[in-house]
Amino acid sequence: MTQVSPPRGAPVTMGSVTTMTFRVTNTRNSRKIVAIKFSLQRGRDIKGGSFLSGTALPGGWISTGRSGKRSMTFKATSWNDAIDVGGTKEFTLTLRAGSAPRDISQTLRKVEAAFSERRMESRRKESLRDVGSWTLKSLEITSFQTVNMTGSPVVSQVAGQSFRLVATVVNRSTARQAGITTSPQPPAVTKSGTVTLPNSPLISYRPQPLTLRPGEQGTITFAYTTSPTDIGAVTFTAFARDYTGLATSVTSSSNTLVISRFIASIAVVPSCVYDAQNFTVVLRLSNGYTYDIVDITPRLSSSVGAPIRYLSGPTPSRINTLNAGESGVSDNALFAWRYQISGGTPGDTFTFTGSATGTGRTEGRPSLTTPDVTSPTTKRGGHLPTVRPSTTNAASANQELTWSFTNENGCGPIRRVSILIPSGWLWGRDAYSIVEQVSPPNPDSVPTESWVVSGSNPVIFTAPDGRELQIGKSASFSIVFLKTPAAAGVYNFDLTITDASGASEIKPTSVTVQPFNSGGGNATDTKAFREDFE
Repeated sequence: MTQVSPPRGAPVTMGSVTTMTFRVTNTRNSRKIVAIKFSLQRGRDIKGGSFLSGTALPGGWISTGRSGKRSMTFKATSWNDAIDVGGTKEFTLTLRAGSAPRDISQTLRKVEAAFSERRMESRRKESLRDVGSWTLKSLEITSFQTVNMTGSPVVSQVAGQSFRLVATVVNRSTARQAGITTSPQPPAVTKSGTVTLPNSPLISYRPQPLTLRPGEQGTITFAYTTSPTDIGAVTFTAFARDYTGLATSVTSSSNTLVISRFIASIAVVPSCVYDAQNFTVVLRLSNGYTYDIVDITPRLSSSVGAPIRYLSGPTPSRINTLNAGESGVSDNALFAWRYQISGGTPGDTFTFTGSATGTGRTEGRPSLTTPDVTSPTTKRGGHLPTVRPSTTNAASANQELTWSFTNENGCGPIRRVSILIPSGWLWGRDAYSIVEQVSPPNPDSVPTESWVVSGSNPVIFTAPDGRELQIGKSASFSIVFLKTPAAAGVYNFDLTITDASGASEIKPTSVTVQPFNSGGGNATDTKAFREDFE
């Protein structure tokens, strides 16, 4: 077996949700691989870690395991789909990384293959070689942002003024980490143009000293002052570490900060947007010259492939006068556009790049253009729910359907999930949910059934305060139907997923109803394959 991506030993933040792709090759002489079981490493130091929904399987393969477990079993649905001698298949697994007291390597404990010579019943099990590995990182830099002197994020700065670089660090490990700094200290800086920065910025910690218990966060702040002649851009790079160097983070890069006398900055509101949701792009201008700038027009473009649709803007189309010393705080110093998310997939990211051009109201009336500035990354939020079983028989009694998803690319904690029931399905008021919760201060997940069920159609699952589905956690929502439809066909169930801000998205799912007694029961019989690996 080969680990395709990420490469072996790649850094992964403890407790984070990640995807890994493995290629399985059948090197046996006569037997096909009809089932495979992946198991995560267990150990005294490593806590947590589980497989989640969202796994991408080869065509003709299905999962027979449940989300949130340390092992996951997959099987071919037919003899033709099994891995033939000399053949390969790739499996992309979604998993939540484990946690430990310090940086440590985590692996797949083992990968077992079930072989068969003539039919789908497995006859022989073997452990595959070269199981995957990755390095669990104890710390995470969750934000590496330049801010102005009032603490507001900025991507541009008037030359001659001061700014701060703030690294927000979270302890994702299971142990207390002390003496946290960046490496290098101060962060490495990449400069362009004529920008000059002091080599020894003022450094402050919050708390001081920066010692964090599991789940706690703190900040490291670097204060810089630019030169009045600076024109260009800067970017900073560093990773976080404790005083021993045994607890570290993945290397992070800050946003790019543009420095000039006539500058623009871009903000996208909100910065995470669901499909069909509208959002606003604002280009703010600041004039660091001693004279006015007149007749200003903007330019704005999105990154290639951005899943967006233009609605309106810019508003206004022109700024008549930007007074000397006026900053983007004024409503007279901004342009705005409206867009809508259209298409794409959850997790897609994109940016906007913009500038503005005007004329200096001074001798010679020079043409002035701001340096190009790029917005912070905007995320196309969303979820990928699955329903099990996806097929059932007509006119069946007591059929349970379960919708599952991981809040991997949501825009915030999930507060409510509603499921719209199509005609023909008879619900008997039996419904429940299993929602992973954070159990402070330990980063492990604890499932709970505390969400409240209400409504009749749609069926609404609502989180009590403090019990929302957090980013990176998984949940399942189950409804038991007294009767399935008498008519065969494909039935659509719409899930409306609403986060804590009130923003929501609608995700369609479908269940196929087959004619009664059409060749099988209502649930895929996976018992034999599960027993093969016991």
